[in-house]
Amino acid sequence: MFDSIFEPTDDFTDQLFQGSLDCDASNWPTPGLSTTAQNALNRSQLVTIPQVTRAITSRLQYAMDAILKSPSQMVLENQTPWCHAHLYDDGMPKSMQHSVSSAALYAAKNHLNARVIRDNVESRVQELLASPPPATSIETLAYAQALLIYQILRLLDNDARTYAIYEATMPHLEEASNALIPHIAIDEAASQSSDLIPLFPASAAQAFWTNWIFQESAKRTLGMINFFMLTYYFMKGESGNRCGQNKNIAVNRSVTMSAHLWNAQDAVDFALAWRAKKHFVINVSAPNFLETIIQDAQKDDIDTFGKICLTSLMGLTEAKGWLAMKGITL
Repeated sequence: MFDSIFEPTDDFTDQLFQGSLDCDASNWPTPGLSTTAQNALNRSQLVTIPQVTRAITSRLQYAMDAILKSPSQMVLENQTPWCHAHLYDDGMPKSMQHSVSSAALYAAKNHLNARVIRDNVESRVQELLASPPPATSIETLAYAQALLIYQILRLLDNDARTYAIYEATMPHLEEASNALIPHIAIDEAASQSSDLIPLFPASAAQAFWTNWIFQESAKRTLGMINFFMLTYYFMKGESGNRCGQNKNIAVNRSVTMSAHLWNAQDAVDFALAWRAKKHFVINVSAPNFLETIIQDAQKDDIDTFGKICLTSLMGLTEAKGWLAMKGITL
């Protein structure tokens, strides 16, 4: 899904991206990037040609801002647009517990305690990387989400020493995302099915909802890690498509865009929303999938993750205009 943002419709930028990170930035100077991520990305080699800069930042800005805010959001709300609020109802694995604790500690960082907090975060990262491979699906997802949080905290830290370790950890983040793929069910028919979920006994709806929460969180997490890494490698000016075919299949298909389903607070509300509300499946390989969303989606269908997808696929201005037409603020 998110690798599609590097396919701008402008003819000039089409020649540069061609659907991957296939670019040669050996002669690119360091640019000024006017986004919330300015300081975090100030080492980038993003091309300074205005047409390209505008095309890319238009597609990166909203998603990167959401990524950079996600550690504090996890601390305050126990959720992010890709980590469901009820994902860890049966217990949060230690890997995720430690990363959320580190994010809370990072929120208290100032010039007096920065070194101590930085050392604490780094010790947690090294502990995570040295831990045995996750044994269950939920532990695999928690590991990937935890490592993403640590990488975001490092990116926000804007310290030269931290940045070097951040770069060295990127292959581990890619491995963590690859480890998610066997746990993801790519079933487009099930994602689009309008079959009724039983309301009684509630155990049937609960089982369906619990599985959906895991699958949707895993797909969204994989998509956001994919986006995070694509952005990182592109900013570095490194060529080559960093996403394998299996990952593209997992990311590009059957991610659900439905605020009704994502925001349901219990299994019965979820089952009712599944019955009564249309939900959209983001499938980049499907013909006219974006046109279907634009034509049929209503104001209360779009959640934050939907906004991330739309701004990445359409560009910030186009998405903002369409959302405003629907009565949605970006």
